[in-house]
Amino acid sequence: MATSPDGPARTQIGDGAGLSKRDAARASPTPARAPDSTYPHASTFAFAELHAITNFSFLRGASHPEELVRTAHTLGYRAIAITDECSVAGVVKAHMAARDLDIKLIIGAEFHIPSDSGAIHLVLLSPDRRAYGQLSELVTLARRRAPKGDYSLGLDDLRQRV
Repeated sequence: MATSPDGPARTQIGDGAGLSKRDAARASPTPARAPDSTYPHASTFAFAELHAITNFSFLRGASHPEELVRTAHTLGYRAIAITDECSVAGVVKAHMAARDLDIKLIIGAEFHIPSDSGAIHLVLLSPDRRAYGQLSELVTLARRRAPKGDYSLGLDDLRQRV
């Protein structure tokens, strides 16, 4: 472990990449988090909610992003994906709560895409920064094409960008 006057202590792992103690702990396999005793029937198995919408999905989601993260933590979830409809607006608040509670946040978005056989309900998850950038581009493209409060995204857009 090395200490730096500029920041927290770092642990050397693998090829020498410096990781904070918290990041090093996340990199090693850990058992599932024990659920809060308030919920005795909550699972002790690793679980992640991969499609949670917040109040940023107008008229659909009721909970604030940070509330969803806190509830996921209380229930013993290992991760939660915030997937609002054509939006990443709630991820900043969710990220702050996830960081404080040491729960993994997965950023995503859902889209309803028209097709010849009816609407396709699609949930996209971004596992890394590159994918987050692509997701943000799709959201921006879809929102710019439509009147305020709506979006327009087609299958060709996905083929070109994903």
